[in-house]
This record gives sequence, C-alpha cells and structure tokens, in this order.
Amino acid sequence: MGLLEGKVAIITGSDSGIGRATAEVFGREGADVAVTCLRDRDAAEETCQIAPCERRAEILHVDLRGPEAVKKLFRETEEQLGTP
Repeated sequence: MGLLEGKVAIITGSDSGIGRATAEVFGREGADVAVTCLRDRDAAEETCQIAPCERRAEILHVDLRGPEAVKKLFRETEEQLGTP
C-alpha cells in the first residue's frame, strides 16, 4: 500500500519536468492523478502512461490565470476522479 492510496492529486504543469516527475511519484504511491496541461496535450498523455502505475490519470486542460479557472479545475477533477 502506498502513502497516497485512495487520494486524488492535482498536479499543475504535470505535462513535463518537475510536474511530470511528481505525477509519477504520486501515482506510484497510490494516488489518482489529475494531469494538467496548458498547451502540450501529447506530453500530458505521455505523463498519463507513466504516472498512474495501476491508478487512474486524467488530462485536464487548464489556464490558471484566474480564480474561476481554479474553481473549474477542482470541479472537473472531482467529476473525473472523485474525492478521497
């Protein structure tokens, strides 16, 4: 059992770099992961292939420059992955 078993994680910028590495670790530790991207959906899909490790991963396109966008991100994450 992983440290994050049964949890849902939103990881911004998880289509590359540190965000991708974080998504991979969270998935390996048992979390379902909301993989976010602004432009590069192909990279986000790659993250989904490595991140979930038997867990669910969903891609959410987000532009987090406003409070309404953040609310939308949480709403869509709950719709796609539920809540812990």
